[in-house]
Amino acid sequence: KVIKNLDGSETITYPCLEAIRETGEVHLVESHGDMLALWERGIYNVVVTFGLVLSSTLGAFLMSLDRYSVCRRS
Repeated sequence: KVIKNLDGSETITYPCLEAIRETGEVHLVESHGDMLALWERGIYNVVVTFGLVLSSTLGAFLMSLDRYSVCRRS
């Protein structure tokens, strides 16, 4: 979820952070549809990239995870 701040900047929230911490993995998907398909199967440690290129904000988030596995799902 992207929150537009009053100064025009954006903040991305990650509702899946708890699931990422529990599993030690994060699955990258391209769209909300992909995310929902995984959620229907009980996989909640999912982050939507909104395309094939990672934003600098998402890249920083992934780097902050430190010892986690990053999986690209298609």
